[in-house]
This record gives sequence, C-alpha cells and structure tokens, in this order.
Amino acid sequence: MSRIVLSTSSSGIEHLNISHNIQFIRLHVEVNNVEFIDGKNLTAERLSQIMLTTPSTRSKTSPATEVEVREQLNKLYEQGYRDVFIVCISSVFSDSYLIISQVAKEFADRMNIYVYDTKMANLGEGALAYEADVMLLEGKSFDEIVRRLDVIRHGSTIQFAVNDLSHLIKNQKLSMAAGFFANLLDIKPILEINQAGEVTVVEKIRRIENSLDYIGINVKKMMQRANFTYLISCGDDLLDQYFIDLLDTKYNIRDLPITYSSTISLANHGVHTVGIGTFVNEIPKIAQFI
Repeated sequence: MSRIVLSTSSSGIEHLNISHNIQFIRLHVEVNNVEFIDGKNLTAERLSQIMLTTPSTRSKTSPATEVEVREQLNKLYEQGYRDVFIVCISSVFSDSYLIISQVAKEFADRMNIYVYDTKMANLGEGALAYEADVMLLEGKSFDEIVRRLDVIRHGSTIQFAVNDLSHLIKNQKLSMAAGFFANLLDIKPILEINQAGEVTVVEKIRRIENSLDYIGINVKKMMQRANFTYLISCGDDLLDQYFIDLLDTKYNIRDLPITYSSTISLANHGVHTVGIGTFVNEIPKIAQFI
C-alpha cells in the first residue's frame, strides 16, 4: 500500500536542500492585487525583494480551495496512494486545516487520511512534516507518528520581533487602533506562537533595539535547556546582522543556524521581522540539515 505525506506550503521545507518525499498543498498569496501560488510562481525570496524595494506593498494569504485539495487527493488515489498523512499550518492562522479536513471526509471509503494540526508555521511546521515523512517510510503507524509529532511540538517555541507593524495591521492580525498607538509610541512588540497555535504578544517594548535585547535575554535562558536553537530571517539583512552581532557581543551566542520565513508568514508579518526558534528535549530529524 503506497503511503505519502502532504504538507501545506507554509512549512518552508522547499527552502531547505534536503531529500524528502513530501508533496505540498500550495496556499495562495495576493501581492498588490495580483494572485500567486506559493512555491509555483512566487517564492519567499522574491516576495522579500518586492517588500524591500516597494515598502507600500500589500500582501495577504488564503488557503488552497476545496477544489484544489480534492483534485490533489484524487490524483494521489489514481496513482495508488492509500495512506495519506497531511501536516497543516496552525488552524488559528489559516482555514487550511478546516478545508482539508472537510475534503478528506469525502475520501473516507477509499483512503486512510489523517490531518494533523501542527499549531505552528515555518520550520516548526516543516520539522513535523519531515519527521512524519521519515517515520512513514520506516513503516510507522499514524498513531506512532502523531505521538512523536506531539512530543516535538510541545517542546517547540518561537519568539519574534517586528520592526514594521503595517503588514500585521493590514492583515488584521493587529487592530488599526492598537497599531496606531504602537507606531506612535515606537512600540515593537515581542510576539510568540503559543501551544494553542496562536500568535500572542509577550511584551510591548519601545524601540526595536530593546525588543531584540529582550529576545537575546530569553535566548540565553532558553539555550540552557534547549537542544536546538535557530534564527529566523525574513530577508532584512540589516536587521538580521544587528541581531546576530547583539547575540555575539552581549550574550556570547554565535553561529546559530539561520532559517528563512516561508512565503506565507512573510506575507502576513512583513520583511522587517526577525526571530528565534527552539526545540527542547526532542530534536527533530530536520535539525541535522539546518
């Protein structure tokens, strides 16, 4: 019986030079009223270039449609696949989980489909998709895969600072009123993806330098118990370098592996963002390639 892992394209695995058998459910990105398909005719690198050269760029994302998901599952069925494990971006961030779950029910009499809500995005999501891919090839059951992914997910944290709140406001991740006063007071919030898969405000700090210093303090603490820590870049080289130098000179933290934001995340929070991710206790298999 043929088995396969699908992942929403927000996982960012395509940015990594690793071998895998994962196929992607591609999300949509609208940039300045032009629609693109993530990973087909728009990449994170291209979107970051657009945002850097045209600061007024407007972007938003939407999930793959029911028709697209249905067509993809039909094609897999015709190719002989019967076990399909689908790894999704956080159901809080996107309707992808809901749409895919609804379509999967239509195939219940023909295919064994499990839809897993990672409650993450970017490498957090990608690590779980890759883990599932490896375990599926090893012949592990869906129950075994879910238990392993749950352990990794519960030990994963992501914190990031945003220097430009305009994209969060435009995409209604931050209210206009809150955004106005934040910009007025030069507040650069520290954001975190919690265990429920929500983006929450950890601290409201004035000036991006102070925000990055706050994350630096947290990184120092996290690295005392974290098994794998990595930096998340969104394409703002100056911001990235400032943060890297800060970690080096003030906290003696250097040579962190750098990962890159997925196109989907970039479209929602903008290019002027940098963050830190950690995996505590269990190190996912994808870490060896970062």
